[in-house]
Amino acid sequence: MTKPRLILAALAAAFAFVLVTATPASAHARLLSSDPKDGAALATAPKQAVLEFSERLDAKSTQIAVTDSSGGVVPSSPFTVDGQKLTQPLSLTVAGTYTIGYRLVSEDGHRVDGKLTFSVQTGTTPSEAASAGTSPSGTVPSPLKSEVKSTADQIAETSGTTIWWIAGAVALAVGLFVAVSAMRKRNARRP
Repeated sequence: MTKPRLILAALAAAFAFVLVTATPASAHARLLSSDPKDGAALATAPKQAVLEFSERLDAKSTQIAVTDSSGGVVPSSPFTVDGQKLTQPLSLTVAGTYTIGYRLVSEDGHRVDGKLTFSVQTGTTPSEAASAGTSPSGTVPSPLKSEVKSTADQIAETSGTTIWWIAGAVALAVGLFVAVSAMRKRNARRP
């Protein structure tokens, strides 16, 4: 086998090894703290929920939803993102258990889903709210739910595969450069 072919074979083997054994460059984002804390039993309803993560958040690819004990989405103002902190304003008037579900995309391109639950002791009970003709929670139409999920899936898939395309392109460019350089040196040595 000639030297340029040997170099190309070695580069191809090294690239295949990297693809097979690669691990993510960074760990997935994880929830560091929250207010209210997961499992908290609060005497009064909080005005906001603050979640702090291990990585900076991208507001465009971050989603959050607050649901009541029946699974209904609680209407709320838009959340804000400041670095690693996500703040969700809350307007909870009904006593009960609430779940905050979140979805975000880590810096390494992987989607992270999580949730925390807390309960509120003061406020109207769900049966009082129903008899007064008010709904304790809002509903999100099914098409909107599937559209949001579909968008988050696309973001996660695109971010994850983009890294591999870039790595492959860089490896191919380096391989071609080395092969062309080796051929030029070999041709320069010939009389």
